[in-house]
Amino acid sequence: MTVGVSDGERDAHDVRLLYPENQRLQHLSDEAGAIVSEPLADLPGIWREVAPSTALIVQPGADEELAFTPRC
Repeated sequence: MTVGVSDGERDAHDVRLLYPENQRLQHLSDEAGAIVSEPLADLPGIWREVAPSTALIVQPGADEELAFTPRC
């Protein structure tokens, strides 16, 4: 299962600066974000792979990767 949850604290400002020619991105607000299961092929350099069974906490400052084990 892949799940993405966001509190809206991250913004798209840096991504728009990386790809100023991409009109799709220019329409995003600073609060926009994406958590996807596969890289966006036309946006190289902004994909970060997360290992299976990992919880990713995206937050101001350094993001955190934690081992994830579901409870039975």
